[in-house]
Amino acid sequence: MTQFGFRPEFFANNPICRVILVKPEHVNGRCDAFAANVMLNEAGPFPRKIRPWGKGSDVFFFNLTAPQCAKAGLATNDECAVTIIPKD
Repeated sequence: MTQFGFRPEFFANNPICRVILVKPEHVNGRCDAFAANVMLNEAGPFPRKIRPWGKGSDVFFFNLTAPQCAKAGLATNDECAVTIIPKD
């Protein structure tokens, strides 16, 4: 389990999907995609797939939908705590 803060932002002018970047230190040395439950503050769990960004980067990412952000009470640029709980 890992926890960090983030600000949800629109990605590529798409108001439906938010992309959350995850620094490598938050994925415990993983190299491949993995399934996880994600908590936003204390809302969730939201099942997500955490994927490597690729293109020579060691950053990972996952998507959030607008309804997931709404359920967590988040608007664009609100800061919140993210908890990633790997399923494996």
